[in-house]
Amino acid sequence: AVEAAIVAAIEAVGEAAVEAAIEAVVEAAIEAAVEAAIEAAVEAAIEAAVEAAIEAAVEAVIEAAVEAAIEAAVEAAIEAAIEAAVEAAIEAVVTEAAVEEAIEAAAEAAVEAAIEATVEAATEAVGEA
Repeated sequence: AVEAAIVAAIEAVGEAAVEAAIEAVVEAAIEAAVEAAIEAAVEAAIEAAVEAAIEAAVEAVIEAAVEAAIEAAVEAAIEAAIEAAVEAAIEAVVTEAAVEEAIEAAAEAAVEAAIEATVEAATEAVGEA
């Protein structure tokens, strides 16, 4: 009977030890799996956030560059148009002045020629008389 009790006690202790070992292994495996899953999720979230931030920054830089280029082109076009208009206006004024001067000079020459012709004709008439 004592022997049977000792065998039963040893069996019970062995069973408890095996159960405890299995429990510990299962617990450790679950903890490791949970830790790995959390780590992977955190890494993925950080990667996604960094990627999104980089994409947004690149987009913003490209947008700003395009806006600046468009602004510069519009400004240059406006400046060129204004310059051309001013140049054309100056040319028109200069041309008008030149035409006026030419008309004045022609009129003066015509008047002088008429006066000369009249004086000559009068002189001839007086000379004949």
